Amino acid sequence: MKIELTPSLERMVREKIDTGLYDDAADVVRDALQQMQERDQKERAKASSLLKALDLGLSDVAEGRYEVFATTDELDAFFKTL
Repeated sequence: MKIELTPSLERMVREKIDTGLYDDAADVVRDALQQMQERDQKERAKASSLLKALDLGLSDVAEGRYEVFATTDELDAFFKTL
């Protein structure tokens, strides 16, 4: 596989190799892709958790389990009880 990098990214790869942390460009790219994969997995897990929380909230609303606050003072007072 051949990839082309912008000059700034190519410089970054060379700097990473020069530090001794990586043996070659393939190691740098491999590590970057692994980090990207981990980030993507975390983002998917976060999205899944948010969707579950949203479903729970919608279920609560449908079942009438909610409170209405007419003013910000009422809302502030509610948060102080948490």
